[in-house]
Parts: sequence; C-alpha cells; structure tokens
Amino acid sequence: MITYTEAFLCKLHRAKEPIHIPTLKFGGSPVLFHSIEWPKCSFCGQELEFLVQVPLQEPIRLSNQFYMAYVFMCPGKFDERGWLTCHTWEPNSGANLVLLQRKEITTTIYEHPSEYPDYEAKLTLTQEAVIDNSSDVNLDEEILETVHETTKLGGTPLWLQFNEKPNCPNCGGKMKFIAQLDAVLDGRLPADSKEWDTGKFKFFHFGGDDGLAYLFLCENECDPTGVSFLWQCT
Repeated sequence: MITYTEAFLCKLHRAKEPIHIPTLKFGGSPVLFHSIEWPKCSFCGQELEFLVQVPLQEPIRLSNQFYMAYVFMCPGKFDERGWLTCHTWEPNSGANLVLLQRKEITTTIYEHPSEYPDYEAKLTLTQEAVIDNSSDVNLDEEILETVHETTKLGGTPLWLQFNEKPNCPNCGGKMKFIAQLDAVLDGRLPADSKEWDTGKFKFFHFGGDDGLAYLFLCENECDPTGVSFLWQCT
C-alpha cells in the first residue's frame, strides 16, 4: 500500500530587497540566532558559500529541537584537467556544511559577500508518495509523478542517479528527508549559450544547472551535527 506525505513546493523569485528575518530564503546573507565562525572548505581552504536557510518547524514540522538549518557549500576548485577537487557532492565531506540552530529572541545578520542575491519562495502544499523513484520504477506513472523534481520542503526525494540516503554522521542511525534544492534559481538557461547572462541566470553548482541537492536530519535529532547534505546531477 502506498502512503503519502506532505510537501511544500517552492517557486523561487528574486526578493525586492535583502531578507533580514528568520524565514526560508536562498542566497544573500544568513539570518542567524547565534554567531558563527564562517566555515571553510577542508579540501581547498576557500570560504564556503551560503546557499539557503531552511525553517524546520514551519510551515511543516520537520524537527522538534531545531528551528533553522543553514546550508553552505564550497564554490569549488578545479585541477588542470578541469575536474572538481573539492567533494561538494558528498555528505559531510568537509566541502559542504549544515548548521542547525535553535530559535532565540534576537537574530544576527551575517553580512558576507555572496554570488547569489536574496530569493524568496512561494509555497504550494501537495502530497507525495513515499517511494524510491530509483527502484520503484514499476509503479503506476501517476504515483511516480507525485514526487516532484523541484525545490521543496518535506516530501520524498527524487533521486537523479540512485538512492543515496545517508546514515547519521554522529550516531549512525536513520535520517529523515528535510528538503530538496533545484540548482536553478532563475529558471533554466536558454538553449542559446550567447544568452547566458550570469546576472540574470543564477544556479547552485550541483554539477551544472541540472542537479538536485538533498538535506537530511537524524531521526533521533541526536546532536546538532546529525545532519547531512549531498547533491546529484544527470
């Protein structure tokens, strides 16, 4: 029997001004409850880029302890062959980082240079089947299509390659799916490369503009380090 779970699909658009409240936002500067030392990549030493802050208790309750997850990733360094040397795609590799914070009365805006302007999202509630699209390929097409290939909170991960759900890096236990990020922020790049205006079309570097990233939290919420981020591309 197929079961279903709630998901909020996110349609992104550029904010008219920087977002300075603790809500779902992409790019810009993180709105923190506790000050941090800006993280660096353990491979190349570059400062990580801030990608997104994900609310964990509203509009869908994804955590009982933590209020916000902040996702960072290395902009990447390439060798002479053009291959990415920093393992940004691997969970807990040191080339990406997720910080969990509990809610406090006051917030701190960590102003930091960013490749990405602030994006906000219009949320649409839907139901997704709890399936593994990488192995449950014989299911009815209508069921498979309930799992969306887009940015979303909650729901079911849509794997582009294979099911890569990690175990908790702290306790080794099972993890629950929190969010999925589509690489594109302003829509797909035009077919004509001459129209690739980097100011108008931004995307997270998940193997190009066709990747998806996945955020997971320890089911037992054992520790603030019990969280993982990874990405796949086609």
